[in-house]
Amino acid sequence: MTGARGLPRLSENGDWTSAILNREVHSYKEFCDKAWGNCEIDIAERFSKLGYLIDEAKRLEANAEKRRERLDEAAKSIAQR
Repeated sequence: MTGARGLPRLSENGDWTSAILNREVHSYKEFCDKAWGNCEIDIAERFSKLGYLIDEAKRLEANAEKRRERLDEAAKSIAQR
């Protein structure tokens, strides 16, 4: 084939090349790169939210433990009266 009208062309080293196929491959690579980039951003945002929620849960757990200790102390104080 001669490469006329976008048909594949045989290069000197025996490889088949096509401007149309090269363009399609390049477009597909761009599409994949954008899709992957969007996924990475989404994952990063989710991990950021998850990190915040874990920190918040630890803070709330520590506060609950402090309040539980204060409640226990108050109960002992009342029981001793």
